[in-house]
Amino acid sequence: MTACCTSSTPTGFGRKTRCEDSGCICFLFSRSFGLLLSIFLILFFFPSQGSSQEFVLGARPKTIVLDPGHGGHETGAKGPGGTLEKTVSLNLARKIATVLKDHFRVILTRTDDYWLDIPERTAVANKAGADLFVSLHTGAGFLHQQTGSSVFFFREASEPMPSSEIAAAKPPDGIDSAVPWDTIQSRHLKSSQELARLMYQYLIHPDTSKQGGVQGAPLMVLRGADMPAVLIEPGYLTNPVEEKMLTDPDTLARVAEKIGNAIIVFLKKSE
Repeated sequence: MTACCTSSTPTGFGRKTRCEDSGCICFLFSRSFGLLLSIFLILFFFPSQGSSQEFVLGARPKTIVLDPGHGGHETGAKGPGGTLEKTVSLNLARKIATVLKDHFRVILTRTDDYWLDIPERTAVANKAGADLFVSLHTGAGFLHQQTGSSVFFFREASEPMPSSEIAAAKPPDGIDSAVPWDTIQSRHLKSSQELARLMYQYLIHPDTSKQGGVQGAPLMVLRGADMPAVLIEPGYLTNPVEEKMLTDPDTLARVAEKIGNAIIVFLKKSE
């Protein structure tokens, strides 16, 4: 039988030629062999996107969660000049974030003047899969001459906590309870101690008083953090001299740089 080709139109693969013979239609494809070979090589050498996804995940920047203490109705300490701890802690967090933003993913537990319950603060870090949690506060005392920087890591109290405090410290609904919330930080004790010591070394000035230092305490804001965690008090807000320092933008920027550098060094050592 002889086929009679009546029309020729382009298709996605080449050209489609319609040939009629006894009511039958056949399609002839004239795509080049080179294109087929290219498709075969791509499918053979790149069977899935798994390897590229793993590379992206492996390059994920470290996540730092900064926790400006207090906020909203909870003002924290108050300096002789009327400076509020909640304001200093937020300003300091913002400056530290500026230091770290080119190196890490930085998250603030609060970005304005509002209150967060204590468990919600560490929940932010846990849900973000943070590599470090740093809570920011200021020192306060009845004696105005008290001075110095302090860095705290979590350590259980020698005596059991009152039941009322345990109830107040329970995590909000929806937090994974596979590991008891109130014991999570215990497994990061060593690394949190190392971070606290390094942070204090960066904060302390050779000419300043040795008051303050590195201390372990059963601080609720650190208890539920599932990563190395510290609480920093860079100075005493109740000391008139240090209140002035903590409200000076340039001084606060230098403090932020020291904290940021300590974080960078700690994470490099941890790699």
